[in-house]
Amino acid sequence: NKTSLIEKWIKEDKLTPTEELGDLCKQDPLISLAIYLRANASAKVVASFAELGMFDKLQAYCQKFAYQPNWMQIATIIARQNPDKITSVLTHIANEGNPLVDPKALVQMLLQFKLIKAATSFLIDVLPQDREEDSELQTLLFEIALNNAPKLAEELFSRNCFSYYDRQRVAALCERAGNFQRALEHYIDLSSIKRCIVNTQSISQDFLIQYFDHMSPDWSLECLRELLKSNPHGNVQLVVTIAGTYWQKLGIDDVINLFNETNSSDGIYYFLAQVANTYNDPDVHFRYIEAAAKLGNFREVETMCQNSQHIQAERVRDYLIQQDLPDKIPLIVLCNRFGFVEDLTKFLYKKNYTRELETYVQKFNPAMAGRVIGALIDIEAPQDYITKLLNSVTHTAPSSDLLVQP
Repeated sequence: NKTSLIEKWIKEDKLTPTEELGDLCKQDPLISLAIYLRANASAKVVASFAELGMFDKLQAYCQKFAYQPNWMQIATIIARQNPDKITSVLTHIANEGNPLVDPKALVQMLLQFKLIKAATSFLIDVLPQDREEDSELQTLLFEIALNNAPKLAEELFSRNCFSYYDRQRVAALCERAGNFQRALEHYIDLSSIKRCIVNTQSISQDFLIQYFDHMSPDWSLECLRELLKSNPHGNVQLVVTIAGTYWQKLGIDDVINLFNETNSSDGIYYFLAQVANTYNDPDVHFRYIEAAAKLGNFREVETMCQNSQHIQAERVRDYLIQQDLPDKIPLIVLCNRFGFVEDLTKFLYKKNYTRELETYVQKFNPAMAGRVIGALIDIEAPQDYITKLLNSVTHTAPSSDLLVQP
């Protein structure tokens, strides 16, 4: 650590300047440069000028001695001996997109010395424009970033400044790095898309919904099926949202078949709940009632029977009678709304649902008592029951906590 003493000896010509002596004094770059100059070690002289950022003196030296710098050699020397000083040298070599050496070879050298940041910075400097002839270098940049610097890779994707790289190669690297969203942006084959899309825990839901916008109906259904197969309970709401967004393109029947194939009754219900709000197809409204009934959501069945303006009354009546739901209110609401009083009466009486029948006559719609009695007479109900029912009818207002008469 007494380089000043060495400097004194050199000035007094007590030491013979050699390249090896300059290497020993690298801790003081100015002394080592002076030694290299005296030893005519041109490569080390140029490397020292480059390390110190003295590119004007470097050029003057090369002109004076007609020396053609080997920039690859210079960069290697600096990478080995003084890597902290290599940034300005690489910027010079990049030469604003017209590199002074083979950039791929230089990057490989930097990677050997584990100078990842320097390698990526150099490639960015070499690629100031998005040119097709630089496709290999663009791919190399993404490969290094995805393997070593995920944040840089994400920044490059966000900037969207390169378009000629090997997208399939980059997609595979994204997938391997666990960046499934970026992988989906790059893959163009269905098998790879299906493999990545199931990783919903790592992908934005908004992105997935938008992702299906430009996908063909067949591929969309395949991907939705894959989502349901991979995680039926976890992905059903996502699939419902996507199917509800693109149902016109996918087709209602195909979506319902998809949920049926994957035994997703919940999916059918929530999907039809979305569609029924905007689509006036009577068949859709019926299927929604059917799905709600299967899930035991009788309140929703009741609401549809009460409010739907596109309901197939006879079809729904027959379905509710056939299914014989535990909750009879939806059937009562429907039959009262559309005048199926006789059908309702006969069904309730024959099934021994006399309490529900009495509630209908006494509280829900006493005005229909005559039709109820007539229906009971038609099916030859006992006289004492008819008399008892008739005597119990009151003309009070319907109970607000039972049903609201339409």
